[in-house]
Amino acid sequence: MKISLYTMNDLKLVLAIIQLVEKECNLVNKLKVEKLSEIRSIVEEVFEDKVEDMKIARGKTWYKGVEMPYFHMSFMLESSGLYILDILPESITALTNENIISARYMLEKLVKTLVEKYIA
Repeated sequence: MKISLYTMNDLKLVLAIIQLVEKECNLVNKLKVEKLSEIRSIVEEVFEDKVEDMKIARGKTWYKGVEMPYFHMSFMLESSGLYILDILPESITALTNENIISARYMLEKLVKTLVEKYIA
């Protein structure tokens, strides 16, 4: 996994682009909308915080002439941390209001946990 992070200081917003490699690329196909409570439990375990609000959706997206599977996940934690993730076969785009150091650590931990749970 390779993570590129960008911060927009005036907005206190971090944009992360996570490039998935090898087996990680199958994550989008393994995540299921029906498993909301299971995914919520994983998020609460990883972040050691309660989820106040969570949305997940599955569908298709069109990117550079190619249709591909798509999984959307967004959640707000009791600590007011907000995460929005768009998961594609080879990458994840994430937005968060956390600081850049925390964002990198938590996103890496979340993706590794999801890969271990649904692919390993």
